[in-house]
Amino acid sequence: MKKTLLLAFTGACSLLASEDITEALKSSRFTVDARAFYFDRDFQKPVSPDAKTFTVGGIAKIETGEFAGFSAALAKYGSYRPGFISKDDATGSSMLESGTNNNLSFIGESYIKYKTNMLELKIGKQRLSTPLINDHDLRLLPSVYSGGVLKTQIIPSTVLEAGWIGRYTGFASTYNTFRDMSESWGEKGLGYLYLQNNYFKDLTLKAQYVKALNNSNISVADYRYGEFRQKFGKMFIDGQYGANDYRASKDSKMFGFQIGGELFGADIVAVYNKILGNNFAAVESGAMYTDWQQGYGIYQPSEAVGGYIVLKPIKNMSAKIGRVNVYAKEGNIRDDFSETMFDGWYTFNQSNKLRLRYSLKDESSKANEYGKTLAAWSGAKTTGYEDRKDLRIIYYYSFAK
Repeated sequence: MKKTLLLAFTGACSLLASEDITEALKSSRFTVDARAFYFDRDFQKPVSPDAKTFTVGGIAKIETGEFAGFSAALAKYGSYRPGFISKDDATGSSMLESGTNNNLSFIGESYIKYKTNMLELKIGKQRLSTPLINDHDLRLLPSVYSGGVLKTQIIPSTVLEAGWIGRYTGFASTYNTFRDMSESWGEKGLGYLYLQNNYFKDLTLKAQYVKALNNSNISVADYRYGEFRQKFGKMFIDGQYGANDYRASKDSKMFGFQIGGELFGADIVAVYNKILGNNFAAVESGAMYTDWQQGYGIYQPSEAVGGYIVLKPIKNMSAKIGRVNVYAKEGNIRDDFSETMFDGWYTFNQSNKLRLRYSLKDESSKANEYGKTLAAWSGAKTTGYEDRKDLRIIYYYSFAK
């Protein structure tokens, strides 16, 4: 009798588990995030060749429903150059494979996720979104990481995140694979802690610490960042602080603020940043308020001031217009420029959007002359000290089922 009951119980559990798994698979979600991207960067002649290309592609992803808290996801990433577009002209665009300008095509996400009411654990290839480690989604494809991330909300109004990363697809996934990053991050990769708190009304606090787990052969041992946002009705003020510990040279510090608000239907914002000591480094992407479309070269010690306005002339349309001046400090010359930018959006519907971005970056006369001298001496076609115009037209299409 006991044996019969045990067999019956085991069979019932197996049946329920089978039904739960089947239901989890049936509730899987399929999404497509596609883009058509035209990129045109016009450098000052005769030093640098222009970078011009058009690519189509995006991300096709399937994520299962939950079974006992577990789910899984798989995503194919691709960026493809039509045959009528020159392969050579794409050099420097960060739209295709670095070094070859071949199409990008790889499995960009593959992870297992476990989730409860209080925590979420995700292991595998995944996108990240923290101030110092994020997907830096500025081209057709984002950057992606391989590692493990644990998120929890055990503290009221607070998200805590702990993670480890060891491999990476490069800026805009131009590596076309997940590459070992031991030469930059150390042999054991990077560990990080991230906190976001919204306990106080209208105040958001963020803090992140990133540590190279074995820093014997790399230059940057750690990365630190803190930020706050305080709202006052339609006004706000943001402040940020960052720092790096360099193993064999001076450490770096960065701080900045932005203040703004809504006036006559437009958003008006003033921005400021300063870097001291050494180059300010993030693992991926610049968290700085003055780092815009073309932005800094290597984040040398500098001081920057600027501002922008966001207009909304008609429904579903916005236009951001701004200018920032960056002044090199402490005897440096690399980041000494001004940037004027336009960033316009039009939303047709939930699935279709169009974006137009334009940026004019003017290097200082001193930087221009240094770049020409460097090019003549080294024979390099691009030195990073050239004036340039940057045009991007992006069409977005999304689908979910």
